[in-house]
Amino acid sequence: GLRTVKPDRGSPAIPFDLRPWADRMKNWEIREGTMQDLAPELGSDVFMYLDPPYWGRTFDYSDNPNEAGRLLDDLQRETIDIGAEHEGPVVYSNYLLDPDTREPYHEAINYLLDQGYDITPWARNIKTGKTGGKNVVEMLATRNMPEWKGLSEKIRRQPVGGRLGQSTLF
Repeated sequence: GLRTVKPDRGSPAIPFDLRPWADRMKNWEIREGTMQDLAPELGSDVFMYLDPPYWGRTFDYSDNPNEAGRLLDDLQRETIDIGAEHEGPVVYSNYLLDPDTREPYHEAINYLLDQGYDITPWARNIKTGKTGGKNVVEMLATRNMPEWKGLSEKIRRQPVGGRLGQSTLF
């Protein structure tokens, strides 16, 4: 019933009560394991949402200080690859632009495009300790999704001489 955030990730720990959603969740199957172990078991009828740590993060989610601050690291590539191998619908979420420099993450964008993802920019305001928050541009990179009506232009590779060429926006 209750989920709590690890005390070292925020203070105090916040209880999250799932009981109000029990009726909707009664047929859900919840599995525990790594993304690498569970992904091959998912059929094409399963929606996969991938939300790895942000590129350029200043801390590591695995408490390994050697992993902090890296951009397109092995975890990022492996997450993108797992989504690319999945036959069902996939959404991958991360920064599109560096929040400080406003420069596109070209290496990551190109890797996603090379793996067959379409990228839709998503501007939002994140909450920070500063007044007004911080405006950032994130992405929703998708594969095997039905066409979405009403969303902004997707970033896609354009064919050039039978090969993948430059993306439409960068």
